[in-house]
Amino acid sequence: MSESAPTDVRNPDRDRAGGPSATAILAESVRRVVRDPALALPFAIVGVVLALVDRLRLRDPVPTTSPDRVGDVSVGVSFPVYPSGVRSTGLDLAALVDLRPWYLLRTVGLEALAVFAVAFAGWLTISRAAGVTPSRERLVSYLWFVVAVRILLGAFGLFDDLAWVTLLALVALAVAFVRLFAAPALVVVGGDGREGDEAGEGDTGSVYAAASRSSRLAHGRGATVFGLVVAFGVAAWLLGSVPAVGALASTALVAPVHAVAVVTFVESVDPDRNRAAASGAERRH
Repeated sequence: MSESAPTDVRNPDRDRAGGPSATAILAESVRRVVRDPALALPFAIVGVVLALVDRLRLRDPVPTTSPDRVGDVSVGVSFPVYPSGVRSTGLDLAALVDLRPWYLLRTVGLEALAVFAVAFAGWLTISRAAGVTPSRERLVSYLWFVVAVRILLGAFGLFDDLAWVTLLALVALAVAFVRLFAAPALVVVGGDGREGDEAGEGDTGSVYAAASRSSRLAHGRGATVFGLVVAFGVAAWLLGSVPAVGALASTALVAPVHAVAVVTFVESVDPDRNRAAASGAERRH
């Protein structure tokens, strides 16, 4: 199977305005997935896994949480920072208190399986889209990133139903989404494709360094990144709301484009990485 070659979506006018538009990045990402269907395969498989996990969780006696769906009072945005779908079940940690050992192991095991499956698919898809060889070290780093983001989102959940504090938390969360948008690609790609280390960041593949560089890449491009966040968030929420197949649909259709869009964004706003990735693709072909 051929690697997905990076495409430069920049032009001088857009560069002066802060980079390509959200629609340009979305269009290019969809084109790359269509040209290389293997980019969609990992998340298609994981979509089936998540659907099975949801079915098993709904059948066990451990309480589950469920996301807002189409038809509820408000429109939802489901954006977990890293490429993923929307599951129909969730876990309230309070439900684990005083749980029988078998149910505890079963519940924690299923949730861990879902997290690892999503991380594994993201690692494979981003590696292929960026044209780098998948490495175990990057998988571990990406898994830690996914876990860290889940903890961060869980912490923001503590502010639910706290009136104006909830509003402030939502604003902070939106800023975090924008600043961390490129982090998944930077964690997986690491220092590959960089010419030197002019930023003094060391290995971009560490979670902290990737988050820091992602924040810098998003600077001055907030409107573009926020547009992408809303587009992927609403699309995942809409597909995730489909009864029975929501997890499969949102994971198989939205997550691959999200993963490729993160890579496309980094390539379009980071000239050094874009040139190195393009030259690497030429050597492979």
